[in-house]
Amino acid sequence: FEMMKKTTSALAIAALLGTGAASAATFQVADDTSITVGGDFRFFYTDVTDKAGDSQTDFTDDASSLVFAGEQTHANGITTSFYLDFDGFGTVGENKADDGLVTDEYHVSFAGHFGEVKIGDEGDVTGPVLDVADIAEGNDGFVGGGDSANVVQYYSNDLNGVNFAVQTQINGDAQKAKGKNGGSSTSLAGYLEAELGAAVVGLAYDQRANSEDEPIYGVMLSTNLAGVDLSASYVKDDATDAENERTAIAASYAYGAGSLYGAVNMVSFDEAPTAVEVFGSDASSEAPETSEDFTQYIVGISYNLTPNAYVFGEIGAFDYDEDQGDNALVGLVYGW
Repeated sequence: FEMMKKTTSALAIAALLGTGAASAATFQVADDTSITVGGDFRFFYTDVTDKAGDSQTDFTDDASSLVFAGEQTHANGITTSFYLDFDGFGTVGENKADDGLVTDEYHVSFAGHFGEVKIGDEGDVTGPVLDVADIAEGNDGFVGGGDSANVVQYYSNDLNGVNFAVQTQINGDAQKAKGKNGGSSTSLAGYLEAELGAAVVGLAYDQRANSEDEPIYGVMLSTNLAGVDLSASYVKDDATDAENERTAIAASYAYGAGSLYGAVNMVSFDEAPTAVEVFGSDASSEAPETSEDFTQYIVGISYNLTPNAYVFGEIGAFDYDEDQGDNALVGLVYGW
């Protein structure tokens, strides 16, 4: 095809990367077809408390990415598109090429008057509820959250302030054995939201039949008060042997040159979780935590150096034994 005018779009990079770095290159290759290329470099210096209670520092790459996307509008009114996000560059020191490139997310999409259908490896539709507290740049220490999966998703168009999404994760015979309890051929999830004046209310449910085999579900409320974006959620996780409830509150404020943000996550397990249930393979043993309840927080500030680059600082505390996972970090994000 013929290469035509090259343009840049802040909206394109925001959609591609989900960051404040506004940059990307969009090529209008035909009247009805465009290709966008974007990415970011993410350099972090971290100071994290390890499982022995000791401080460990690191200068690392945090999933720098290379993103390709394309869109084509057809005569029948359907728009087809694709999205492909590569991570794992390992751009700093000995991290270089540890594991090679990995595909973070990808999908193909068909959109029109009927809504939108996505097929691929995509963020879970329950994210607006399960991931309310997930607003940090470098911290991912909170218990819980929605995962990406190989899915087929449907997103409705706006229905007078009401929107919904449904997804199914389809496992064939080759994938069944990966499930915690033998797997399932399908696992369903859904999300419903409604605008109520200045607020948005959302409900989410994930069957998790191909992993935990126990559901997770919750409700969230979001609004803006005096320029501050506020969200709150309640989530019930019926995970086998790690059943818990969590309440999260998150806030962010754009102060002109950047943003201030923070989140509190209050988690209550039915019984004290094991270290493995909290930290996975990073745990020192399967011994339980000494508490059933955890109050966790993250606070941070970012400052825009240019329209496509910013620095930030964060601290996080997660209320675990020996302060494991507590951290302070600073970072630079450059989007292109």
